[in-house]
Amino acid sequence: MDQRLLPRWQKGEQPFDGSALWVNTDLPRSTLAEVVSCVLALLAEKVGVAEHLLVNEDWHNHDGYVTSAAEVSTAVFLREVSAPDSTWYQLKDTFVYWGVYDQSLGFYLRFGMGDEDEAGYCEVSTTQEIALLLAAELKRRFDIPTEIESAKELFDRTCAG
Repeated sequence: MDQRLLPRWQKGEQPFDGSALWVNTDLPRSTLAEVVSCVLALLAEKVGVAEHLLVNEDWHNHDGYVTSAAEVSTAVFLREVSAPDSTWYQLKDTFVYWGVYDQSLGFYLRFGMGDEDEAGYCEVSTTQEIALLLAAELKRRFDIPTEIESAKELFDRTCAG
């Protein structure tokens, strides 16, 4: 979570005013890379993704530390996250994820690896409609279980700060 998103979560504003879809199983690193790429492709199609993304280390579930986001080229980011050996999938710390969004605030994607190579996590906060489309696509392509709940409630429940 970064300084721009923190007050939006606390007030239940976009992108925390809709639904959060999260993968309800640990994912191997290679599958996580495919899932993240799939989610970003669907978001680009349905929500639109700007030329640049904002990326932060999200410590919300770890200790609630608030970070700053850095701007990255969307094209470069999409290319890099499609590779399972990318530095985007290197272990940071327990319950520390990468957070990704663009200026439109139409989504907030969090992903990362847990304590081992088979413990990948992916979650996206967006509208209910997009969350349902993502759930169907992830089920069709990867046959992985997902859960959908209120984005604000998920962030309220998982805050470690």
